[in-house]
Amino acid sequence: SIIPVFVIFLVFFFFLFFNSGGYCAGFPYFFVFAVVFTAFLLNGPIMPILVGIEIVWYGFLCIYTYYNPIPYYVETNSQTRPIDVVVCETIVSLSLALTMYFQIRVYRKKQKELNEAIVSAEKANKAKSDFIAKMSHDVRTPLNTILAMNELIVANTSSERIREWVNDSSISGQLLLSMIDDMLDLTRIEAGRIVLLS
Repeated sequence: SIIPVFVIFLVFFFFLFFNSGGYCAGFPYFFVFAVVFTAFLLNGPIMPILVGIEIVWYGFLCIYTYYNPIPYYVETNSQTRPIDVVVCETIVSLSLALTMYFQIRVYRKKQKELNEAIVSAEKANKAKSDFIAKMSHDVRTPLNTILAMNELIVANTSSERIREWVNDSSISGQLLLSMIDDMLDLTRIEAGRIVLLS
């Protein structure tokens, strides 16, 4: 969108300025429109650079035609000049009003979409937390039973080999239980039921 802005506001307006009466007519109002429209249209670091170039260029054109009035523009007579100024002012004012109106509508639409996305993300996060909490609880209950059975096996067996196997199984079970506890703590933190102290 830089090329259309450059062509319309810096090249095309240049010719229109000299053909419509120069700074004595209403065309400088279109310079204001061009600067504001460029600021609305472009994003990023190119926007202030192009706006600055336009301001300097339009100022140069007005000063140049003030000191060099002939033959670069045909000065309008005193009867048509006020009409030209009013027409240009009206066109530019309406154009700027419509531009701002649509810009604000786009902003409000984007803001609404963003709010809906935030609500959707919060619902998804809550569903995830609820799922993890339920799953962790459902896994923890049978795991505690398995660990208790391991203790019973160790207490009631005389085989050293079986005790070794059961101890390995108990260590893995305790590690898994610790991970489940951490997951439960995480869901409680996300739900705001646990406050972390710094």
